[in-house]
Amino acid sequence: VPNPALTLTVGTRYRFENLGWNAHPLAFRDEADNALLTQSTYGSGSFENDSAVDWVDNGEELAFTVTESLAAEFDDYVCTVHPSMEGSLGAQAPQEEPFFAVRGPNPQSAVVTKGETVELSATVENTGDVEETQAIAIEIDGSGEIGSQSQTLAGGIANEVSFLVDTTDIDPGEYTYTFVSDDDEASGSLTVESAPDPPSFRVATVTPSEVTVTQGETVTVDATVENTGDEEGTQDVVLDIPGLGLIDAQPVTLAGGSANSVTFEVDTTGVDPGEYTHIVSTDDETFEGALTIESSVDPVASFAVSGLSPADGTVEQGETVTAEATVENTGD
Repeated sequence: VPNPALTLTVGTRYRFENLGWNAHPLAFRDEADNALLTQSTYGSGSFENDSAVDWVDNGEELAFTVTESLAAEFDDYVCTVHPSMEGSLGAQAPQEEPFFAVRGPNPQSAVVTKGETVELSATVENTGDVEETQAIAIEIDGSGEIGSQSQTLAGGIANEVSFLVDTTDIDPGEYTYTFVSDDDEASGSLTVESAPDPPSFRVATVTPSEVTVTQGETVTVDATVENTGDEEGTQDVVLDIPGLGLIDAQPVTLAGGSANSVTFEVDTTGVDPGEYTHIVSTDDETFEGALTIESSVDPVASFAVSGLSPADGTVEQGETVTAEATVENTGD
């Protein structure tokens, strides 16, 4: 590029190759066109004897260090033979190397139920002056690196980096999560809680568990049902007697960890005597008890005698006496 603008950095040492130095001596000048450093054989530059600048001129190669005082005088560079061969000259402060600082993260303390997805984020800033690309990773102790993103940041620029973390495969517990760059890291806490147990209806007690009644009597059955889960639920509590069929079904709503009682009544009128099983059940559990129904008929036979005739009699020896009576079974 013809006569490009040059911007040199303070504190840096530069080496120039001037392959045409014999015909085109190079000089660096101030605003008044006074030589600061020059290859011209007609005079010298005002900074050539500055030990900090350490000017070296070997014809095809020249070198110097840009000090703050030298940089403050920069204005242009020029061929001392051909003034039209001129370009602007400036200086800049030393460029800090890129440094990706990690700030946050957010939330500092995250609490999530196992199986849920949580968003974790942090702010990454390049506090240097030079643009760079780095991989920003997120790590969870016990699980290692679980994600990474590439970030390209110019000097002084910050950006938010976020990850969606699925906790399905993370056991309940306390963890530290960390955002990591090549230069820095920042950590927060992650608490994974156990997922609530779904409702589960347990038949805790049935009273009576064994009962004997006479045919025609009414049996009262009390059942206690407990929700052993963490979440509220509603289920039908059912009383069934095989051979007699479904007796009753009552809907019950229970909060997690609570219990309630259900009462059933069984009319045995018309039910054949015998041994039965009464079953109290929910969607999750079944309880079986024994029910005996006895006949209402008296099983004892009782023979009564009446109407003896003659009730009284007198006969002579040798005669035949005819006695009559009525015999009745008064039992069942």
